[in-house]
Amino acid sequence: MSDENTLKDLRFLRGMSAEQAKPYLGEWVAINDGKIVAHGKDPEQVVGEAWKSGVRSPLMKRFYSDPSEVPYLYTGP
Repeated sequence: MSDENTLKDLRFLRGMSAEQAKPYLGEWVAINDGKIVAHGKDPEQVVGEAWKSGVRSPLMKRFYSDPSEVPYLYTGP
């Protein structure tokens, strides 16, 4: 993933409102080129779906439904 793409993806995340994030609560989201390319409960499945769509290094983010969960951001290899 290029630095430019990473910045675009991080800006996309930062710009999401709580309302926009609501459908993804409790899920992992794969982001590439400033858009969501896959999402679901299983991070391996989400990465697999991103790969199937041609995205090799998506930015992965978990949208926590429980505020006591620890946030985790994975930017891939």
